[in-house]
Amino acid sequence: MSSDALELITAAGLSVSCLWEFYDMPSADETAHIDRHVRLAKELGSKMLVVPGFLDDAQSRSMAPLVHHFEALADFLGQTEAAVRMRDGLRYASEEGRGKGVAVTIEDFDDRKSTISNINGLRWYLENVPELALIFDMGNFITFGEDVLSAYDQLHARIVHVHCKERDSEGNSVTAGSGVIPQARILERPRLSGYDGVLAIEHFDVADQRESMQRSARFLREAWNGVCPA
Repeated sequence: MSSDALELITAAGLSVSCLWEFYDMPSADETAHIDRHVRLAKELGSKMLVVPGFLDDAQSRSMAPLVHHFEALADFLGQTEAAVRMRDGLRYASEEGRGKGVAVTIEDFDDRKSTISNINGLRWYLENVPELALIFDMGNFITFGEDVLSAYDQLHARIVHVHCKERDSEGNSVTAGSGVIPQARILERPRLSGYDGVLAIEHFDVADQRESMQRSARFLREAWNGVCPA
């Protein structure tokens, strides 16, 4: 990020909440990439989101029937070199982040070639990388037809950031609260548990980003403030 861009963000009273990067951990030594990512996140005072890489076509086909069975999926991931390399890369990133005071995160990613596209894949990484945190994306558990409320209940202890992605019935991004994701019901859970982190608006490819951001912000404020915290 350029110094000019950072000055504009700061002058507007804004800050960078999370800095994301794509990696190719299955095939490449990403140590230097991770080090740069951590340094920039520390400079910005932000979390960092790591998308560690993807399986190839054959591996993803083998993974698909296992995603709803934790032990079977864990065995598969533990025996798949690409997944092991991603696990080890996330361990390194998390250790470096801890040393610099930067929270290192993954998110449920909407690609069937991603090992973090489902609840049990996320669980496997979180169990194997104790310092790793989670960004909870409401709109991405549809990748394998998983229940988003169940996902929250299983993963909530590691959630440090929330993406409020909404989808229509065909899977397209739409304004928060206007699609098929039960966002108001989801928001009750972090609200009642005392969550005080970011609720990020996210809708790629909508026709009018400004209007959509305004509508999404109104919905999120109303939904959040409509829940009485414990």
